[in-house]
Amino acid sequence: MLQGLWTNGENSDPAMLVKGDSIFYPDSASMPVRFWIYQDTIYLQGQNVHGYKIEKQAPHLFKFANQNGDDVKLTKTNDKALYSAFNYHVYAMNTFLEQSQDTVIRTDLGYFESKVHVQTTSDKVVKSTYNDNGVEVDNMYLDNVAALRLYNHGTPVFAHDFRKQEFQSLIPKDFLSLEASFVRCISPMLTPRLFTTMSSLVFLMLTQHTLSS
Repeated sequence: MLQGLWTNGENSDPAMLVKGDSIFYPDSASMPVRFWIYQDTIYLQGQNVHGYKIEKQAPHLFKFANQNGDDVKLTKTNDKALYSAFNYHVYAMNTFLEQSQDTVIRTDLGYFESKVHVQTTSDKVVKSTYNDNGVEVDNMYLDNVAALRLYNHGTPVFAHDFRKQEFQSLIPKDFLSLEASFVRCISPMLTPRLFTTMSSLVFLMLTQHTLSS
């Protein structure tokens, strides 16, 4: 009964496409989820499992309560033109995102230049969020790597590619794992601003080491 394409009851925008035991969303960043119905509840299994109480189910009407207890009303449609909203491959929301920043710092040993370049890797991170209907969906991101290069009068003095795993001793393991909030909270921290600060610390350590030798 649930198989087919469903639209939001109020504006007739595509809401979900049900095929077999999977639900697809009209959003190229949202991953499909597995579903099943038990008694009066529909369960969706993505990164997490959530149950939504079914208020009413008919051949062309599906009504359930979302996470906030608000009613969500979906209507089945035969409009083939709406299927185009689901003709996509899920891709990471931050694909091809890059940032760069150059900074010059004056020290007792002269001028040092830091070059920071942050770009995405092939490591996938899944973050759970909620769509317009208040249903939890999983969005895909790519983890970041930050390349820090330090130069003294054009001569390389430090080079390193920073990844989040290197911060394991400073950040709780369950927070650092490839889970919900990491992309929003940690990966954006791997930005030129952070590594400009880190490059200053490296400058300081290099200077102290040189002066003490």
